[in-house]
Amino acid sequence: MQREVWFEKVGWSYMPRHWKGFGVLTAVILSTVVAILLGQAMLDGLGYFIADWLPFPMFLIPALLLVLGIAKRHS
Repeated sequence: MQREVWFEKVGWSYMPRHWKGFGVLTAVILSTVVAILLGQAMLDGLGYFIADWLPFPMFLIPALLLVLGIAKRHS
């Protein structure tokens, strides 16, 4: 069974070339932004103002690795 090509390798990066590639990027980006904002709001509500930066790398790095894995698999 042949995989569908959703992404095209351009230089060192991957660019979406199918609507499913754009859909994957949109879903991961939106869910990551929502998770970061909710994490920051939760930390603010608990009084940890100094740790407000913590949700950014905690959610961004796994999302980046997920998208890179999907792009590599479907390129």
